[in-house]
Amino acid sequence: MEAIYKRSFGKAAYTDSKLFNLLSGICRQVEDFLVVKMLLSEDGTSEKGRIWKELLVKALGNRNAGAYFRVEAQRLIDETNSRPVKELDDYFTLQQLHHQVYFNPDTPKYSEYPPRLQLAMEHLDLFYCIAKLQYAAEMKARERLFQVQYELPLLQAVMERTADPNLIDSHPMAAIYSKLVKLYLNGVTEVGFWDLKAMFDNKFALLPKSDQQGLLLHLINMGISLGVRDVDECGDALAL
Repeated sequence: MEAIYKRSFGKAAYTDSKLFNLLSGICRQVEDFLVVKMLLSEDGTSEKGRIWKELLVKALGNRNAGAYFRVEAQRLIDETNSRPVKELDDYFTLQQLHHQVYFNPDTPKYSEYPPRLQLAMEHLDLFYCIAKLQYAAEMKARERLFQVQYELPLLQAVMERTADPNLIDSHPMAAIYSKLVKLYLNGVTEVGFWDLKAMFDNKFALLPKSDQQGLLLHLINMGISLGVRDVDECGDALAL
């Protein structure tokens, strides 16, 4: 970089501080580019990114844009609900959208359809439960590996909330993490391991990539601790 600077501006113009300022400015431009790229497009297409759409809805709500705001909010709600693979952030996004629509001063309150308050609460619960289960799974895994103990307040309430057997079809990520944490709490057994692995294999395509990898690591560690012969298959899947 120093050679490029001297060739562009001349040796006489070079100082360490000028080069440092130039590099700092370039870094800031790169940072701005990365943020704007994420806002405008998440997958390299011309389609506006999700974060851009969320900010547009929030901006319209702040300006009391009335029906325009509600239409754009509902459009994003429908788009998020239609995704076959839901990230944890999707549940938070849905909670925020329903919250923003209901509490916007231009939203009629005499008839609540769709039921924004209930939907906001439902997605808030799902977001909290899934995040809590993710943390609990990691903490329970660390307890087994490092002989430490963690406090997990409200975990029992989360386990009860996610015990519904229908959850596996409506919200597979919540159901799988709930089964994983339950296995850690009750003690890891080979029967429980294979039951969890069967559920994981069945719903693998409906899980976000980061959770696919994270859950595979839990399965691999459990399999190793149990001496399961086919645990290498999990490792091969993780490598993919």
